[in-house]
Amino acid sequence: MKAAAPRPKWLLLGLILPALAAVVLGPTGCSQAELKEKAVLSAALLEFDASAAPLAVMFQSADLESSVAPNGQSVAANVKAARDKIASDWQSVMNAAENVQGAGTHAGRKAWADFDAAAGVLPGDATIGQAGTILSLPLKELMQAEADLWAVVKR
Repeated sequence: MKAAAPRPKWLLLGLILPALAAVVLGPTGCSQAELKEKAVLSAALLEFDASAAPLAVMFQSADLESSVAPNGQSVAANVKAARDKIASDWQSVMNAAENVQGAGTHAGRKAWADFDAAAGVLPGDATIGQAGTILSLPLKELMQAEADLWAVVKR
């Protein structure tokens, strides 16, 4: 019986190096550029979260029949001010998402358009409960779009 020919060391390295690279880079295998773009998207999402927080606080009010928000302004004025504040932050999120592979912006743009339209038709004397009812679905869609983008960042 003839002995097997010795395998060259480079062949073993060719098998081991890709496995080692997969362990070092992790399951994502992201390049430095991809990691940078995800970091930009992550920062934009954090900024959006911070600017949207006052809107969430308003809807946690115990008095759903009140047309005055906790800060003393009307609910409609509060919602419209929050919308105006978070508009540029959401646009920053969409701009950053365009540069991240797998981070689609269609759902986010649609969710924003729906929220913007709902906030725009909110009656001036709307109660917190009425505003919550009108904005519930658009806000849910906007938060889902945000969650989807966070999932892309974490991949």
